[in-house]
Amino acid sequence: MIRLPEINGEVQTIAGIADTGETVQGTTTNETINAMFGDLWSGDAPITDAEFQAIISRCESNGWQAWKATWQMWRDQGLLN
Repeated sequence: MIRLPEINGEVQTIAGIADTGETVQGTTTNETINAMFGDLWSGDAPITDAEFQAIISRCESNGWQAWKATWQMWRDQGLLN
């Protein structure tokens, strides 16, 4: 099960990306993350390149640019290691 750090029961995300490229912060729950991506990554750290790419591919194929940016942010912050 994917478990990312929570603040008051919520996980920090990128809710949207403005035309300027600036990100709008948002939140979600670990339950939502598992429902959307749990079949692609079990949550065992570190995430493999293949698992990460599968998640990015799902985001791209569904037009989920904010989710794609969120996963990249989590990886950059070391939350997937």
